[in-house]
Amino acid sequence: MRHDGYEGLVAERRVTFARAASNARTRWTERSTLLVAFRGPEGAVGRSEASPLPGFGEDSVERARAVLGAVDWARLGAETDAAGDLDELLACVDAHVAPSASARFAVEMALLDRRGAIDGRPTSALLAEAIGREVASRVELAAWPQGDDALTLVDEANAAVARGHRTLKLKLGRDVDVELAVTRTLRREHPGVALRFDGNGAIPERELPRVLDQLASVGAQLVEEPRPLPELLRGLQTPVPIAFDESLAVLPLEVLESAIDRGLVGALVIKPMALGLRASLALARLAARRELPCIVSHLLDGPRAHAACSALALAIGGPLAHGLGRHPGLDAWAAAGAPREVGAELIFDPAPGLGALP
Repeated sequence: MRHDGYEGLVAERRVTFARAASNARTRWTERSTLLVAFRGPEGAVGRSEASPLPGFGEDSVERARAVLGAVDWARLGAETDAAGDLDELLACVDAHVAPSASARFAVEMALLDRRGAIDGRPTSALLAEAIGREVASRVELAAWPQGDDALTLVDEANAAVARGHRTLKLKLGRDVDVELAVTRTLRREHPGVALRFDGNGAIPERELPRVLDQLASVGAQLVEEPRPLPELLRGLQTPVPIAFDESLAVLPLEVLESAIDRGLVGALVIKPMALGLRASLALARLAARRELPCIVSHLLDGPRAHAACSALALAIGGPLAHGLGRHPGLDAWAAAGAPREVGAELIFDPAPGLGALP
């Protein structure tokens, strides 16, 4: 749709995974993505995508499509071009784009990609400036091994370590005995590799003490949301740091700050596709103020969102590996290779905006 020199284009694409991805609750074999391109009167183009994940939150491709179709690109473009800083730009998006985290993230990142192209600056540097940090020259990436059985899972994990990954993320809650056996095997084979875990709130309550004790025995770096949010906020007796992940989409900042004050939060895991960029930046700033580890992760996104999440990871930096290792959602694209990714690290790319995107 074109208005007064501004043009917004949205195209839907469906990809099928060569290998399935799953957590304790859901299994995914394909994705629908809305590709967004925003062109201004000077000719610069910003690219992004909206990829809500079925089974993760209330957002959907249908909702995102409707929200993007209703955007007044002329008004939004004119107001955001006049914005004095990133916060003002993001406030404009909130004012003009209806609720849909993935649609807002797509609009936000398309605007930033275009602004970076105009200013000749990488998006990662713009985001780092907004957080109050220097952009990192490189960050480590965690691998998320996949497998329907223990042997396949161990093989995938071994292959990830062979590629250079020093952090592995493993899902818990589908069959905890098998998952714990895999964990013990990986600890024996890779004593120097960091192991982190994600329960997606699905570890059975009766199993939780035993699971947490065994995770502590292998030196688990952290476990993401082992039980539902209300239990996390009441406080768990745990020898392993708890990371807040999917609950960040519904948790007010003041409640989260209270939980941090009570020592209930060991790290934040930010999924920009589930939060939008404005909320993601608020969490990154909170983590920086409270000296709390902050990790950027994905919703099995495609290459445009991967580039955007990569920019945010470089802006945040930090000591822990970010959850942006290659995954089935990225591998499904013919142009899945990201020039900023080298082995198991993300390397700063000085190209303007988000760089070359498919």
